[in-house]
Amino acid sequence: MLRTDLHQILQDLVNARGPCGQEHEVRQVCESWLTANGFDFYRDATGVPICRIDGPGSDDDAIRVMVHMDEISFMIKRILADGTVKLAAMGSFSPAFLGQVPVEIMGHSGVVPGVLSLGSWHTGEETPAVWQAKHGSYEIHQYEVITGMDGEALIDAGVRPGCGVVIARNQRTLWYMGDLLAGYALDNRAPITATLEAIRLLRDSGGPAAPVYVVFTAEEELGSGTAGYASQTLPGNLTLAIDVAPVSAAEYGNQMDPYPVIGYKDDYAVYTKSVADKLVDRALELEMLPGIGVFENYSSDASAAKRLGGSALAGLIAIPMENTHGYEIIHSQSIENTAALIAAYLRDPGPTA
Repeated sequence: MLRTDLHQILQDLVNARGPCGQEHEVRQVCESWLTANGFDFYRDATGVPICRIDGPGSDDDAIRVMVHMDEISFMIKRILADGTVKLAAMGSFSPAFLGQVPVEIMGHSGVVPGVLSLGSWHTGEETPAVWQAKHGSYEIHQYEVITGMDGEALIDAGVRPGCGVVIARNQRTLWYMGDLLAGYALDNRAPITATLEAIRLLRDSGGPAAPVYVVFTAEEELGSGTAGYASQTLPGNLTLAIDVAPVSAAEYGNQMDPYPVIGYKDDYAVYTKSVADKLVDRALELEMLPGIGVFENYSSDASAAKRLGGSALAGLIAIPMENTHGYEIIHSQSIENTAALIAAYLRDPGPTA
């Protein structure tokens, strides 16, 4: 199992609901941890917290570490008069990865409970959504949320188009299986936990080699989010994303083991090779055998920042994960190992050009 304090912060982060654009509960957990552990922070114009850690040299040499707060989620697209709630996806995933589960609507007047529903199995061709799903077709428009309220009652409760919908909190207890740890929203709550532990390690071991800006970004699951703004307004040339990596021994050669994955390419950008190579070197020095990421159907805050022209250099440290964008599984020691690698790299990033 995770060390007790890391388990607690991870559980607190997982319990915090964070649909794209409504990450305030996750932000509060992050800011509470920073305050309790003596780290100063501020919010930029997008509302995300940024923690600056002093290091030698000028801000021209600063490294931006970005870790996103949002999770795979839905947004209400429309509400019918009978109370039927139709959804739009926020993030790339199939509803089949979630199934029919309790959800919570982040309404303007509070949280409203519901159930993500496809319909009853015991139906035929006259119920096309279920019929198509039985034959392997899962599309977001086939689903709805059942709340037990009609359209007028939902509007009165502050539920309207534009509200986020997430897996309900009663489904969010961490689940241990031997050396493995599972749960919803581990993307990106496990990397946040690793990042928080990394800056604690960094502070307790003398600090970084250059100034570091830790940015807790929003809306990353939509493809870029607030990372683009932060990368264009903060000093420095290197953006380092802390995220998760898909496990696929057949496609990538990576395993669900305790060691982080180093990114070399994804759909948005090629990660700066000198940075990736140095991250591999640092991992080997820590007696870790890192995975290598040359990814399909993937992007990160760092590759988005580079693609948008806000970062000359980009790097990625990722926690290997099975069932990405579903009920996610990681190795229980991967968080501590990822934290150790982040801290080691920031202490000595070497030349980055």
